[in-house]
Amino acid sequence: MHVPKRMHHVIMKRLHKLGDIPLHKTQIMSLMILKNHEPVTMHELGKRVGMEKGSFTQVVDKLVQSEYAQRNRDQNDRRSVLVSLTPKGVELTDQIEKRSMSEIQKMFSALDTEDVKSLSNALSVLDNIITKIEEIELENE
Repeated sequence: MHVPKRMHHVIMKRLHKLGDIPLHKTQIMSLMILKNHEPVTMHELGKRVGMEKGSFTQVVDKLVQSEYAQRNRDQNDRRSVLVSLTPKGVELTDQIEKRSMSEIQKMFSALDTEDVKSLSNALSVLDNIITKIEEIELENE
């Protein structure tokens, strides 16, 4: 398992234990992807979450029913459905982001100064690598 996925898993597990966010991990991840990339097609969102279209449709259905997300036809391609956040979804993702940061701070507060420096350097390198990968992907589109 990759480091970012492991960190994400730990944070999501801690958020889920708090019990005040009424969604499953996949739903939370979908909302956070929408927050950073909306609007996106159902296909792209499912791909980013790592789920097949059939089972992922149920995830989006629940987000729409809960009024956290909405579906709209893509004006440029009527066959395609775009998913975006509703105002209620924006409010919830802001809350999730704040809670996530709080949980990260709690986890890192247990580290000594040297570990924090090492982690900071590693994250900086990782961020640079991800940026390069994203640039390459954009060039190949």
